Amino acid sequence: APGQTLPIAVSVGPTPAVQDVTVTLTSSDPTKLTVTPSILIPAGSTTPTSPAYVTGVNFGSATITASATGYVGDSATVSVAANLTFSPPTVTVGTGGATNLTVTLSPGSAPAGGVIVTLISDATNVATVPSSVTIPQGQNTATVTVTGVAVGTAHITASSSVGGIANGTATINVVSGPTITTPSPLPNGIVNVAYSATVGATGGTTPYTWSATGLPAGLTINAGTGVISGTPTAAGTSTANVTVKDSTNPQQTASANLSITIVAPVTIQTTSPLPAGIVNVAYSATVAATGGTTPYTWSATGLP
Repeated sequence: APGQTLPIAVSVGPTPAVQDVTVTLTSSDPTKLTVTPSILIPAGSTTPTSPAYVTGVNFGSATITASATGYVGDSATVSVAANLTFSPPTVTVGTGGATNLTVTLSPGSAPAGGVIVTLISDATNVATVPSSVTIPQGQNTATVTVTGVAVGTAHITASSSVGGIANGTATINVVSGPTITTPSPLPNGIVNVAYSATVGATGGTTPYTWSATGLPAGLTINAGTGVISGTPTAAGTSTANVTVKDSTNPQQTASANLSITIVAPVTIQTTSPLPAGIVNVAYSATVAATGGTTPYTWSATGLP
């Protein structure tokens, strides 16, 4: 890759050199690739004391030629190449939301003038990206903003017109935001009696995060489960605003107003004794109660 320096093997043979041999090295295109001008292979050896190095200048390829007095020369083609990759390779985004990917050129860095990366979505009705981004000279990354349009899956391809740069792809999953499915009102509660009710949701990306305002005194919502619980301390009707956030990046949010009524405990108001009755004469007396939630269901044992 441009800016990357690597050793290149040079040797004489098949027998060791009988005297010191200077090998001259040239590049057919120094604008693409440079090479150590010369190396010394000492007498009695087939390889140099210090290796030759090639350095990438720009993308493409060049032919390295080796020559030395008394030897048949040789050549090799070296490509200056790199890959485009996305990080992360797979992301989830909500409809109408946006998230960022990083496109990376590796190995090495962008040469003079930078590298223009062309971006294409195979489903623009699902997710969109800008037409291109530029990796600046001397750097190897650029930020790509992905916008979710509708529920589905799209694949983003990064490419360059510069020869030697391989394409990269990323998968974009677009999801709908969450919806609270629990209707209002929630079940009634009773003062000083433990209460529990679960608020549910669908859509978006789990796990969810829950919060609520306006709950009756003594009740709270579990941020991880959506369970409203506690021991209510006062009677009355409250309207709680319950909010759920999903794990999409960025987070998608839904809210609902849920009514909760807390009632006083049931108590019988009628005092003892009840009116007296007469044998063989029809009897009627009404027992009354307050609190709780009507209608009441009555029962009795030990009646005359």
